[in-house]
Amino acid sequence: LSASLNRPGADLSLLSFPGLQLSTVDVGINRINFPRWSPDGQRLAFVGTPDDTTNFQLYVAEGIALVPRQVTFIEGGIDQPGPLAWSPDGQRIIFSGPGVNVFNRNARDFYAVQIDDSVITRFTSKPNDESAPDWTQHE
Repeated sequence: LSASLNRPGADLSLLSFPGLQLSTVDVGINRINFPRWSPDGQRLAFVGTPDDTTNFQLYVAEGIALVPRQVTFIEGGIDQPGPLAWSPDGQRIIFSGPGVNVFNRNARDFYAVQIDDSVITRFTSKPNDESAPDWTQHE
């Protein structure tokens, strides 16, 4: 289980089961929000800022120490970030960002970023706001 406590600074709070032990990990990223574990439980995606701005980027943290790696490099950051979703194979993360109506902050589209090379693909292009994605595998 992961949680962002929205305190100033750079930390992730983790609650382990079954002992309900709370630990805090300093990952060096500010304003951490929307943490989401990968399907295999080995990586944690979240949005945050590298400094005190609101230029949100997407990060993936790995390993016991949860060392973060920036996977988006969007000029000006992700405007109004929201919940993230991993692809079933754990290779991409879907998020919402400004879309066709860039001047309408309530009209976001879905994008997916490839975590190994940071290539971003737009999934939707609609005038309505799209947020809170989910990604399931169809067989």
